[in-house]
Amino acid sequence: MSSHRHPIVEADLDGILAAPLPWENLFGKTVLVSGAGGFLPAYMVETLLRLNERNRAANIQVLGLVRNRDRALARFAHYAGRTDLELVIQDVREPWALPRPAHFIVHAASQASPKYFGKDPVGTLEANLLGTLHGLRCAMAAKAERYLFFSSGEVYGQVEPARIPIGEEAFGYLDPATVRACYAEGKRAGEALCLASRPSTVCLR
Repeated sequence: MSSHRHPIVEADLDGILAAPLPWENLFGKTVLVSGAGGFLPAYMVETLLRLNERNRAANIQVLGLVRNRDRALARFAHYAGRTDLELVIQDVREPWALPRPAHFIVHAASQASPKYFGKDPVGTLEANLLGTLHGLRCAMAAKAERYLFFSSGEVYGQVEPARIPIGEEAFGYLDPATVRACYAEGKRAGEALCLASRPSTVCLR
């Protein structure tokens, strides 16, 4: 199956798996990745599948939550027929209907390109606000081990040049009347929901 990947992607995945991380914590677990067709989330999915290929004991089941079935089937075409990847067709803004509980949930679904901010600001906001809420509810109902929210550096707002590079403790202002505010405010709200719901939640900016 790995022979169908581009050599650069293959090298990327092996490079990721070479990192000294506790990969064994994922063994035998179900991992849900929302927005699985996106650039970074898709790499997460493929990394887990590559881990299964390299270690038979891994046995990680991956649920890829996507909104567009056709695009997802095209993106993961070279994994067709595998039993360790299941696509879940779902709009994250609606209550999540998962085929089974997940031990780990990664909420990475979001319209991150500025071209969507003006075209669909409400949808951009809802994916980060409602999507995060629905994901957290699934995590709490399943007593998931971890819930990971993909946040963004946009949450820091407008920061004075003297404070760049930005530290974790530095926050500027956000103008809610700007076009980009739907994305930045949605990410800020998502972080607040995570911290209000589960103290052990990790926010990845």
